[in-house]
Amino acid sequence: MRRGKWLIGSAFALAFAAPAQAAPVDLGVGADPSAVIDPAGTAHIVYDSSGGQTYCRLPRNATACDVLTALPLDQHDGRVKIFRRAADGFLVIAQASTAENPAGGYGGTWVRVSTDNGATWLAPGLIGIGLRRLDDLALANDGGSVFTVSEDTDSLFFQADPLTIGSEARTLDLAAKPDGSHAGSPYRAEIVQTPQGTLVAAIDTITDTLWRVFAGGDLYTQAAWQPFPARRLRGEGDPDLASGPRGTYLMSTRSIAFQRRDLAAPFVIRSLDAKRSRWRAPKRLAEDRAVTGSGDLAQDARGRLHVAWASSESGVSCVVYARTGTRSSSWFGRSTTLFRTRSDEHKPEGVTLAAGADGRGVAVWGEPGPSVDAGHVWAAPLKQRGGRYHRVRDPYDRPDC
Repeated sequence: MRRGKWLIGSAFALAFAAPAQAAPVDLGVGADPSAVIDPAGTAHIVYDSSGGQTYCRLPRNATACDVLTALPLDQHDGRVKIFRRAADGFLVIAQASTAENPAGGYGGTWVRVSTDNGATWLAPGLIGIGLRRLDDLALANDGGSVFTVSEDTDSLFFQADPLTIGSEARTLDLAAKPDGSHAGSPYRAEIVQTPQGTLVAAIDTITDTLWRVFAGGDLYTQAAWQPFPARRLRGEGDPDLASGPRGTYLMSTRSIAFQRRDLAAPFVIRSLDAKRSRWRAPKRLAEDRAVTGSGDLAQDARGRLHVAWASSESGVSCVVYARTGTRSSSWFGRSTTLFRTRSDEHKPEGVTLAAGADGRGVAVWGEPGPSVDAGHVWAAPLKQRGGRYHRVRDPYDRPDC
């Protein structure tokens, strides 16, 4: 009997991870996680769950959340993100709701704040009016507001929502053209603020990526955002932005069909030339792997770039990770598999990551399903594999997991 239990337990463990990998931590039922790392190395994670969001505080090397808190929000929709304010260490969770707001309309952006490192949370406060779901959010450098972008019927609405008094009702359509039409058909978008205070927006139209940069002045005038109309990166899709001491970067994902047809890299990354308001030539990334999913790009406080992605092919699924060094001339090293499974039930999707100043952090992801009640959210520590990176020119020869 004991031997049979051991065999069952071993088979279950192998379904989750190869022998050299640490088992991921089950954070509970939910989807679409977001994470941030504090100076002590603790991960603060929020994800969609039934009736609102769930917050998890996961200390470094822990095997479970030491704080797990349900945060109800009526009719929540779109992306939820968590931030940490540098000035005071306060944690901020922001997301939109389609419910009626106190101003009498429908749709609004709500925030919760924790002043004690996630132990307790204040009641949600309405900071923005009119946006029913959010594609992306960014905390302002000064911690005083949240920048949001939201796709809605060929438009891409921007809003800057204060964390102090009042709720912002103004919006600006970043996909507008001077004649009133739209530059492409926005599908989703990303937004970041550079250390110098510049706002950068990247808009996915599926076939191309549109982009605009805030040049200063009134946030809600088209003249303050350049270029107008938005400029295109043709043939590039699924944009992801990251900014920090190394600069501002835009990563684009190539489909597996594109990789194999054109002998292309799974990802390309461009850095922003802020003085000339243009993107530099793309650099190839992760040509030691075949990638079937999209990736997440992040930059830590010392300028390391981090990327993680989910991939699935031939009945095997995995989460893979790579990073650069701290020097501006360093590039991504060898890709590392953080998690591997043959289970369709535990197939990873929606991978995102967070890293601290020491380069350590977590990758977090959900599982497939028709609702937030259908799968669990998982977290695994970031680990850089040793050895040298070797580009594999033929995509058919690249391993996936």
